[in-house]
Amino acid sequence: PLVTGVQTCALPISALPALSQVPLQVISQRPDVFAAEREIVAARAEIGTAQALRLPRLSLAGSISALGTRLGDSPVNLNAWSIGPLRLRLPLFDGGASQANLQAALARHEDAVTRYEARVRQAVREVEEALVQIDAAAQRTQHAREAALEIGRAHV
Repeated sequence: PLVTGVQTCALPISALPALSQVPLQVISQRPDVFAAEREIVAARAEIGTAQALRLPRLSLAGSISALGTRLGDSPVNLNAWSIGPLRLRLPLFDGGASQANLQAALARHEDAVTRYEARVRQAVREVEEALVQIDAAAQRTQHAREAALEIGRAHV
């Protein structure tokens, strides 16, 4: 017998989550945390690119072609093959540019990690606050039910 005017909670109290821990899935599914994680991955890729640019590279571009020259009616045939251009890049003396690029990539990675950690802490705080509010609402609902029962018994 409930007293009229007292509303019940839409969720049964047993369906509310326990407050002992924040589920990892809740945090990892947040868009802000996911985006921060992707920023770390991109920063790591930049580090790899910066390190690779410090290494020597050999590249072959262009085409392969045959050149032929004939001198009049003479039987002398001068055939030459051309491959290229062949390019060798040795980043030994770049004025420290490659080292500076690597340091910048490392700094961007460190910044991305710091932002990720801050977003995770914020997400945990928000989820914990939401769980505490749900628990407080459930307790208020339980207290209201108990009070309604007591009022019902007092009027009998």
